[in-house]
Amino acid sequence: MENRKKEFWWLVALEATVFLSFPCWESTASWAEPVGNPFRFGVAVVVGATAAMLACHVGVAAFAAKFGERPHLFWWFLLPWLGVGYVEWILGGARLVASASGSDAAPVFFVILLVAAWARGFWKPVAIGGLLLGAGILAWALAMNWPGLWTRNPHFSTDPPQFDWEILKGMLLSAAPLVVIAWRTGRIEPESKRIWLSGFVGVWLPLVLSVTMALLSAQAGANLHYVPSLPRGFIWALVAPQGRLQPVLIQLASWTVWWPALLSAVSIRALAPRWETWRRKIWLVPIAVCLLLLAEASTAWDPDGFFGLAGTPAHQLWAASLILFGAAAGLVCVASRFLAREKTETGADRNL
Repeated sequence: MENRKKEFWWLVALEATVFLSFPCWESTASWAEPVGNPFRFGVAVVVGATAAMLACHVGVAAFAAKFGERPHLFWWFLLPWLGVGYVEWILGGARLVASASGSDAAPVFFVILLVAAWARGFWKPVAIGGLLLGAGILAWALAMNWPGLWTRNPHFSTDPPQFDWEILKGMLLSAAPLVVIAWRTGRIEPESKRIWLSGFVGVWLPLVLSVTMALLSAQAGANLHYVPSLPRGFIWALVAPQGRLQPVLIQLASWTVWWPALLSAVSIRALAPRWETWRRKIWLVPIAVCLLLLAEASTAWDPDGFFGLAGTPAHQLWAASLILFGAAAGLVCVASRFLAREKTETGADRNL
């Protein structure tokens, strides 16, 4: 039990890495104008981070702490569905790395990911490396493009619009894969204070800081370098002062996709031990084949090329289902606590 408690903060760090990755930055940066709409931007970021923390961490962890020991029939239906989404993240990450670094990088991606996720404790230093790399990219992008925050791009006749709902959606989609790790943290530390603290440290705080820095960098870079016919997005944060994309920066940004893929692999590992006998584990083979086929089919829809990793309809449907599951789990915990309190008060009145 002591070892599991030591793992608690490592899992929180693994959650935070997901928000220091290119998929999170790109899914939100295309829709924001933080300088022109600072109040709306701040509200959108705070609301999005709070909703993500409640639905994708606190609700799931609280449900696991209260009901996790009970066998649930729906688990056998939920497990393959979780596997589909996580395998899609892994395959999508491999495709993105291959696009940035060459096709030979995809097999290396799979091998390193397998070792990192399944070797005992090896994912922990990898997660710390993910935090440092993601934070370093954001710090560089903001420092290099800082003058652009007070510059008006001559190609803009008016300030581009901000789509608040798209920012919220991007933040929620980025947080959706956390549900399995959140479940595990709730089983390790069932106290409410620890659940809320882990949600704040692992989800709310890194999501607010990461999205704020990424979106400021993207707008500043666009103000300095944007030209018509090119799309908005985080890519403008990676433009060097000379106005050209640097291959090194593109590769570094593509490497951050390792962190959602690592979380997906660790989540699959956490799910797999539920088959306790070899007779049941043999079903992993056909299920794994089906997952690979479904995930590959879903990633084939890629209208945005290199930058469309989290935009597939299949991924959005999968993520939305996990968000709804987490929200429902939280409501069940609230209702259960309310009924328990009401029952206690009723019993006390009868004793009087």
